[in-house]
Amino acid sequence: PSPATMADIFLGYNEPDIRGGCMGDLFGECLEPCDREAIEKDDCPIAKLHAKRHPYKKANKKGQCNCWKESQATGAGFWPVEGCASPQPLPTLFKDE
Repeated sequence: PSPATMADIFLGYNEPDIRGGCMGDLFGECLEPCDREAIEKDDCPIAKLHAKRHPYKKANKKGQCNCWKESQATGAGFWPVEGCASPQPLPTLFKDE
């Protein structure tokens, strides 16, 4: 095996070198999935894929939203990966300590 093998895994994803985002009415606002705290406090706005952009919705103060229920992410970088310190592992995956 070569260290380049990791590239094969990420090439299957869309835009592995950038942060993901949530599509729909929270596009550009929602930059990561809600953490446990936001979910427990009911501070996890639900992104709607086919909703109109106005009235304009906002993600929570941490830039989080529920992108799994009624929407989808733009790329692999949106979702957490087990073993990575950041809730949004890309593009700094290999800088994790």
